[in-house]
Amino acid sequence: MEITADSARGQELKRVIAGGEVEALRAMLDAEPALARARVAGPGRERRTLLHVATDWPGHFPRGAETIALLLERGADAEAPLEGGNAPERTLHWAASSNDVAAIDGLGD
Repeated sequence: MEITADSARGQELKRVIAGGEVEALRAMLDAEPALARARVAGPGRERRTLLHVATDWPGHFPRGAETIALLLERGADAEAPLEGGNAPERTLHWAASSNDVAAIDGLGD
């Protein structure tokens, strides 16, 4: 499943994840389980996972570890690389580049 980043749905996912709205994300995943493994297509060629969204710069999102745990529980792949970007970085790379220890710990569980 692919979602365009600038679409209403893409913007809502980013807002919910960055805002720590875990219950809203849970409701979205309940309604559409495949969403946990979706890719968000940016304006360039890059395609990121929702875990990439949850670990994006500057990191340290409210309830980030809970968001990550929910996505993993629902089938998100922590090892899925960024597609189409200049490097196939995984979410752990993104969390580390923001020095987001809570996100790093959440990905390591």
